[in-house]
Amino acid sequence: MHEKKEKIIGISMKLFAEKGYHATSIQEIVQKANVSKGAFYLYFQSKDDLLIAIFEYYTKTVFDKLAKVSEGITDPYEQLEKQVTELFTLFRDHKEYLLVHFRENINIGEKLDNLIFQLNKQGFEWIQTRLTAIYGEKLNDHIVDVAIHFDGIMNSYFKWIALHRMTFDPETVAKTLIKRMDILIQTILTEGNPPLFTIKDMKYYTKDSKTKMEKLFEHLSIKIDELKVNQSEKAQLFDAIAVIKEEAVKEAPKKIILKSMLDHLCEYEELSQPCEHLSEELLEKDGEGTNE
Repeated sequence: MHEKKEKIIGISMKLFAEKGYHATSIQEIVQKANVSKGAFYLYFQSKDDLLIAIFEYYTKTVFDKLAKVSEGITDPYEQLEKQVTELFTLFRDHKEYLLVHFRENINIGEKLDNLIFQLNKQGFEWIQTRLTAIYGEKLNDHIVDVAIHFDGIMNSYFKWIALHRMTFDPETVAKTLIKRMDILIQTILTEGNPPLFTIKDMKYYTKDSKTKMEKLFEHLSIKIDELKVNQSEKAQLFDAIAVIKEEAVKEAPKKIILKSMLDHLCEYEELSQPCEHLSEELLEKDGEGTNE
């Protein structure tokens, strides 16, 4: 990432935590970061776009560090301890990231909602991988219930520590939390009660085709990001994707709208291949959608 872009992200995160997202202006951000407004708009279309970039930046940072910290460790329980310790270390060093969530309710529309949904999915898959490695397939039926408990405990610790500015040792907190989770999991497995929720109840696992669709949209978004066009033109292309997503989830999507947006995207040679794949998935299914 460009040094200036990273600086804007870091400064804005601190300002959002101190003053609140809505109370912080772009002018304050550029003054504090010692950059021009032109430099700001070179990297971000708006303050909302900046917030999404912050989510993406910190998420990538977290998962990169989780992968690195467990390198060379073969025991799955120790891997989990190391990774949860790293999560609390990152949290201790970047509390402002979570303070933004606790200060106020931020709602900037579908783009952020979709990102948070993807982060939830990514987090669940991390928990699923780590705990299945420890407890095996016997945990499969209860993995969603256990993931909800794990996520709830982690987030509660984050929230209380941040709001009350508690001092703590990341390794001690991580080891204690994992021991308590182990007691909970062993209890769930020995009780023999049916799970409250299972994989089939989760929105992103209801249909294989939905997972495939998400991958197609993700691939197309990456290709748009790589285009050598101005930010305004990119914004129009991302708007086209948003229209397609909104129409595609309707009970009777209008193919004329889908086709119009896809044709617009396909005008760019670099987007032609992912567009064709998306078109096959959305338009070439008999009996689906309307032509109105």
